[in-house]
Amino acid sequence: LLLDTEGASHGVAVAAIRGGAQTLRIAAWALEPGATVNAVADGIPLGTLTANADGTAHLALSSVPGAGQLPLPAAAIPVTDLLRVELQDAGGAVLAGGSLVPAAKP
Repeated sequence: LLLDTEGASHGVAVAAIRGGAQTLRIAAWALEPGATVNAVADGIPLGTLTANADGTAHLALSSVPGAGQLPLPAAAIPVTDLLRVELQDAGGAVLAGGSLVPAAKP
C-alpha cells in the first residue's frame, strides 16, 4: 500500500515476474482531479500518473511492454530487488509511499 504521512491509503504497487516478463503496476486514488504525480521506486523515476476526473490514476510498466504498458526502466530490473515505491509531487515531496512486501506463490 502507498500511504500518506497520516497513514491514509492513496494507492497500491504490485511487482511481479512471470516467465520472461517483469511488471510493476501502480494505482493511485484520492488525488485531485487532473493532478500529476511522479512514480519513483528506490529513487528511480518510473513515470508520471495523471488523475482522471474521479481522482484515480494508473501506471503499468513491463520489461516486455504490451498494449497500455510503458517500458520498465533497466535500473528497476529485477523488480524483486525494489524496496520502496513513492508518489511524489512536481517538487519531489512524497505524497504517499510504501514498501514492497514479498508474497509467497499460491
